Amino acid sequence: MTDSGSGRPPQPAITAPVVAPGLAGGYATARFSGVRLAGGVVLAAAGARAAWSWRAAHGPAVAVAPGAVYLGAFAASHPLAARIGAWPSVALVTAVASGVAGAADLRAARSLDATGHRRRRRPHRVAPDGGGKG
Repeated sequence: MTDSGSGRPPQPAITAPVVAPGLAGGYATARFSGVRLAGGVVLAAAGARAAWSWRAAHGPAVAVAPGAVYLGAFAASHPLAARIGAWPSVALVTAVASGVAGAADLRAARSLDATGHRRRRRPHRVAPDGGGKG
């Protein structure tokens, strides 16, 4: 199996370092520039980069979950900010989303063998007698 038709074996995604600056950097950009759209551009650019990596590492179906967490973290930060403050809210949702991204990255890395190819799962074997000790 190759990555995106390039002839190279697939590489694990490393997206936690992209997710954190996307959420925190998006808020900081909006706050300090006074232009919410600029913050949205940072948030969207990081999200698009992470989604591309998740899709390449996991396939489109599995990539939906970390993407939903990223968008959910952004959405949850707003009502949470009303309760605990803007920066604590951003820090909390960034930590959660980065943790999920890191877990997804680790899962993808563990699914590759030493040559960079996806490992095949071994079928579960059942003893001919049903596996019982009789």
